[in-house]
Amino acid sequence: MKHKIMFYTQKPDLIKNMKSIELCEFEYFIIHDASDLFEYNKDQYCMILFDLDSFEGSFSEFFTYLKEDFPFIKLMLIASRLDVSEAVEYLKDGVKGYGSSYMQPVHMQQAVHVICEGNIWIYPELAVYMIQQTPVNKNEVDALKDMNDREKEIINYVCQGIRNKEIAQMLSLSEVSVKKALTQIYHKLHIKDRVEMISLFNRL
Repeated sequence: MKHKIMFYTQKPDLIKNMKSIELCEFEYFIIHDASDLFEYNKDQYCMILFDLDSFEGSFSEFFTYLKEDFPFIKLMLIASRLDVSEAVEYLKDGVKGYGSSYMQPVHMQQAVHVICEGNIWIYPELAVYMIQQTPVNKNEVDALKDMNDREKEIINYVCQGIRNKEIAQMLSLSEVSVKKALTQIYHKLHIKDRVEMISLFNRL
């Protein structure tokens, strides 16, 4: 069964761009009026792809309603003008992705896959900024030294941007085993997801 994505935009060029993407595992539904999002069965959808440029009014207020109505759905924001401080605030508030409206189709495909797997996707410049803003502490260094060889292998693959399914194949493991190992790694490092892991290793 394919994952379903709600894509809110009023821009024909963005719709055309989306149609050029090979999303074999996904079905997407174009929504032209943001209020129509609330008419859909939220339990059937993997994520909302939301074009900020097409929205008039205060998105922060609208976002409050979205979170109330879609507490578990994953939200990715796209915009033609990227704002680092805005992105950081939205990510802190639960947004799972933030990027350019005009990213290459291959990057949009990657973002959708990453987010629907339960991870966070951000554009490279924002990742660099977040890395620079966060210092490394001694506890993190000690925790990394205590990782076993298999955990170090998984960390290495994650930091190369390789997805769980491919990591499982490369290590002759089940995807469930990889996810369990990642959960343990996150616990040891006191982090939440692979974005924080990549950030930590880049800072080191």
